[in-house]
Amino acid sequence: VSATFKYAPKYNIAVNDSENGSVSADMQTATAGTTVTLTVTPADDYRFVALTVNDGAVEVTKVNDTTYTFVMPDEEVTVNATFAKIPHSVNIQASENGTVSTDKPTAVAGDTVTLTWTAEDGYTLDKITVTDAENNEVTIDQGVLACTFVMPSSDVTVTATFKVQLVTSVAITWGSMEF
Repeated sequence: VSATFKYAPKYNIAVNDSENGSVSADMQTATAGTTVTLTVTPADDYRFVALTVNDGAVEVTKVNDTTYTFVMPDEEVTVNATFAKIPHSVNIQASENGTVSTDKPTAVAGDTVTLTWTAEDGYTLDKITVTDAENNEVTIDQGVLACTFVMPSSDVTVTATFKVQLVTSVAITWGSMEF
């Protein structure tokens, strides 16, 4: 029986910095055929989107939502990850005597959301409030027919109340004319 041994070179595993999250490898170098484990950690208010090794030339396998593996090829590799902001919902509560609508049903933190409303005949908007997931009131910039707010890092609930529109009449007499 005879055996021949060959030197197995180790190749570098470069993990590029990612905006809005991080990726770590369980080793810095590996020989061809070694399984490398990557751990993905999104920053707050971000979600993981994609992971590539050598621009997609190396197959990546998902183990769970934060763990991925790949088999080390016979060359150095570069790992890249992409993260995106998590979209949050704009939930509008049903209102009596009017309706409220939004320009976007979902938005990411920092987006400006516009709300508009339509009151039924004989009614006008009394109050509109926006609250976050912890029931904290979100600051709104209210106009006559619309308002805007900056989306927080959670879903929001929009509540509006409408009140009876007061109608006042005035009699005006100007000379021989009456209005």
